[in-house]
Amino acid sequence: MTAERTQQYRTKERAAYQYGYDGNAARQPEQWVEAPGKPIQKRKRVARNLGLTVREPGKIAPFAVVGMLSACLLVMLMLTQYANLVAINDEAVQLRKQVETLKADEAKLLAQYELAYDLQAIEQEMISSGEMVKPQSGQSYTVELTRPDSAQYYKHASLGSSFINGVKEIFSVIGTYF
Repeated sequence: MTAERTQQYRTKERAAYQYGYDGNAARQPEQWVEAPGKPIQKRKRVARNLGLTVREPGKIAPFAVVGMLSACLLVMLMLTQYANLVAINDEAVQLRKQVETLKADEAKLLAQYELAYDLQAIEQEMISSGEMVKPQSGQSYTVELTRPDSAQYYKHASLGSSFINGVKEIFSVIGTYF
């Protein structure tokens, strides 16, 4: 009974079940044979005028002109502000150098001033005249604070008023450029 039954297997077009399968899954390379005749020449592309016409340029839009002029104006303003920034930076560098030289001069002048006066001679003169007295070992020193203690409270501005002040400051800075 089992010999009479045959099942149909579905191959789903697999290579092993296709017609012409020789039992080897590796494909055999095919032999290429060159056709006799003339050698193949490359074709040259020739540009052809297919009768196309070029559209004439239209009118220039006024908004394009205004946009280009405003862009040029902004570029010019930016360049002038960069020039101003460079000038201010140069002045700041010169002022820093001047501050350094003045601090060096100050140190030299303070040393000369201190050497001009002999502090021990001044102290001896003041003690001998009685205007200055050396403190004794039994004396005590007190510090007198006549001013009462005090604290100051600074009220912070609200967010809205600080925002409005910031906007006002921005517009005032913009106004200085024009």
